Amino acid sequence: MKACKEYQETLLMDVHGELPTDRQGQWKDHLRRCEGCRTERAGLLKLLQGVREAFPAPELSPIELASLRRAVLDRWDGGRWNLLRRRRLWGIPLAPAHALALAAMLLAVVGWFGFRGLWGGKAGAPEDTMLVQELELIRNLDLLEEMDVIQQLVQVVDHRDAKL
Repeated sequence: MKACKEYQETLLMDVHGELPTDRQGQWKDHLRRCEGCRTERAGLLKLLQGVREAFPAPELSPIELASLRRAVLDRWDGGRWNLLRRRRLWGIPLAPAHALALAAMLLAVVGWFGFRGLWGGKAGAPEDTMLVQELELIRNLDLLEEMDVIQQLVQVVDHRDAKL
């Protein structure tokens, strides 16, 4: 028996302990009436308990915890903000370094469009659009791979639940 589709989100929030208190009463009333949701909830709780027992959370020292946090944040923002955390860049105070970088980027952009206009290039040509789209696809490739792994994991869990 499967859980009700309209209560899937509520079920997941409940088993993870994240159901808001204002929705708990309605959820408990529904559980009393619905055998499918009760069965699904019990199965999910059993699965989560098995995962917690098989993979206990590691005990980390404060140094290891700080290192892990820093690694996650660096991976999350792609290392883009590492320069902002430092006070100096190659010995130059950060504010002048930003101004210098902005001036260089502005010079490069003006030079690029001037060069393209001088040689008769067309800005926004179809080739440029295709290159931008391909670059965007490459940037999102990691996300697509992660989504594929998550989809495979869901299939494995669904297959396991079907055997139970």
